[in-house]
Amino acid sequence: MNEINRLPSKAEVQPILENFSKGEFAQAKNLSLSLYAKYPNAIFLLNILGLCSLNLAKSDEAETFLRKAYKIAPDNFETCSNLGLILQQIGKYEEAEPFLQSAIKINSSIPQLHFNLGLTQEALKLYEQAIKSYDEAARLKPDFGQAFFNKGLIEWKLKSYEMALVCLKRAKKLISPEDPLILASIGGVYKEMLDYSSAEEYTLAALKIREEPKFFFNLATIKRDQGNISGAKDLYEKIIGIDANFPEAFNNLGEIYRDLGDSDKAKKMFEKALVIKPNMNKPNYNLALLHQDSENYLEAANYFEKSQIEDWLAKVCYCYYKDSNFENFEKYLSLAIKRKHWSPLIASITNHFEINHKRENSYNFCAKPFEFIRKESIEILKNNSSFKNELLRDLQNSEIGVRKQGRLINGIQSAGNLLKRSENSLKVLAGHILVEVDNYVSAFEGEANEFIQSFPKIPLFQSSWYVKMNKGGHLTPHIHETAWLSGVLYLKLPKGQSPEMEGMIEFGYDGDGYPKADIQNESKIIAIEEGDILLFPSSLFHRTIPFETDEDRICIAFDIAPPPTP
Repeated sequence: MNEINRLPSKAEVQPILENFSKGEFAQAKNLSLSLYAKYPNAIFLLNILGLCSLNLAKSDEAETFLRKAYKIAPDNFETCSNLGLILQQIGKYEEAEPFLQSAIKINSSIPQLHFNLGLTQEALKLYEQAIKSYDEAARLKPDFGQAFFNKGLIEWKLKSYEMALVCLKRAKKLISPEDPLILASIGGVYKEMLDYSSAEEYTLAALKIREEPKFFFNLATIKRDQGNISGAKDLYEKIIGIDANFPEAFNNLGEIYRDLGDSDKAKKMFEKALVIKPNMNKPNYNLALLHQDSENYLEAANYFEKSQIEDWLAKVCYCYYKDSNFENFEKYLSLAIKRKHWSPLIASITNHFEINHKRENSYNFCAKPFEFIRKESIEILKNNSSFKNELLRDLQNSEIGVRKQGRLINGIQSAGNLLKRSENSLKVLAGHILVEVDNYVSAFEGEANEFIQSFPKIPLFQSSWYVKMNKGGHLTPHIHETAWLSGVLYLKLPKGQSPEMEGMIEFGYDGDGYPKADIQNESKIIAIEEGDILLFPSSLFHRTIPFETDEDRICIAFDIAPPPTP
């Protein structure tokens, strides 16, 4: 045999294996290095050296040894598998994936190998492929609980909630019925399914086993979504008391203070979140909103740009437009025009800019929004129906928090996402509204704008709330800039208004203090009755005309979320 291709004997290898199996990686590595000098092409030694180096936190050395092994024998199963594993563990996922695939081509019967491939594909956001890898791992090893758990988390991320529950509950059975992370994850899925009772049950079960801040955070979010602002606030404060380095808790507590009208406390919470995590998107965005509300538009634009999330570019355009800084406005607008025309806020501004500055509107979200106002009736809410009375009782008697709304005069607005609550009347109403949304889309099918052509395939309630006004009540002109389609459903209207248009809704292109020339902007008043539902593009300004009778005006408003970001 050629000297360079000689291999170590079993007797020479045995001490290495014994040390490696006992976790004595430094000793195993030293013994391997001694033999490696004698046998430089021994694939086994290079693999052991790579694994020992990885366990000794010397990942660069581990990669070097295994790449040498691969160069000598690219079809060696252990080398492909180990090299893929090491590259995965050091975060080189794109490089790891083909090595793991090669190992599987050589030997496809090892469940852990498919699992490792799934981990790598998941890190690369190749979710469908990762699911197939986890499925194969579970097929080869039916009691592979971690494969079911990981698949469940991906199904949750992909909004396949029923399948996520199947996988997570199987993982719970296989791993442990008292695994707090699995219990909390099941609770998280139920929350997304709007089954708040089950969400709270599983989250509390996780907390009973282990009081982790992130589990308290999940419970706080469940309560907040149901409008229990006080309960959510208490929990966020509890989290901060346990872990003073939990930026998400500071941020969400800041959002609650903002909704309660305490901007100073909100600002402090957002700033604390940024001390912990300076580049965190959400508190930067929230600080921008506070500066925007204080009319510090240049400071707001700066924070919006830092955030780089949601509609940050639209908000930067808004701030410069409000500041009459048209040079910067047009600079950022030119960037927005190169993207999908999906921003109701930019659509609102460009409609206004077109009218007041006699410039062509090149933003085709919904260039003629007045044509897309649609009024219909929901029969079960007409007259003094038993369903309407049940709904009004639920709104009055349920524990629904309220929030501050700067544009609302002489009235209250509910907190949380009303149409995602568990009351039967609200569930039934949500179904009727979604039918009307489907009819709306069908009525405008074929219209050549992004608003209709890119309408969400599965309409979801981004937000929903009730508004109760009393004498003198009204809402000032506003748009719903983060939504796609907005709507309002009228449950109770004051009788005997004088003049007749009191309490009605008015649409227009002007509002929010937009800078304008001396030009009359078009507006349109819609007469409404109890049981009516109005649907309209979220880019369109609307307001409630004040009324002076002593009766209450009660409506439910809602926003349909935009389609997924392109």
